[in-house]
Amino acid sequence: IFIGFPEVKETILYSFIHAPEHINTLFLGVIDISGKSLFLSLLAALATYFQLHVSSNSNKVPSPSASSFGDNLTISMQKQMKYFFPLLMFFISYKISGVIGLYFLTTNLFSALQELYVKRHLKTVQV
Repeated sequence: IFIGFPEVKETILYSFIHAPEHINTLFLGVIDISGKSLFLSLLAALATYFQLHVSSNSNKVPSPSASSFGDNLTISMQKQMKYFFPLLMFFISYKISGVIGLYFLTTNLFSALQELYVKRHLKTVQV
């Protein structure tokens, strides 16, 4: 029967790592990521919109005569997500911390750049 976990002696476990005396929470020496950041939240929302815009441009809109209910539902959901997700990312990153906004910003920018790179590469392969 477990009564608890065994005691871990941190001095033995982390003997080769020294604890920093001071941690700098300024990103690039300008933006404090330890608290709420309106600037990073706005950038994260814009990057989310850009990423969704880049990824949704690859889908061609079917002609109205040949479209089914599923196609219309997919297009409708994509349009709603394109405008709702940036707002969601803004509120989440503003309420939690600036570092979350920085995380959303970098992941969305890298995703958008990857999407653009793949699209460009596929165009050259198909031609």
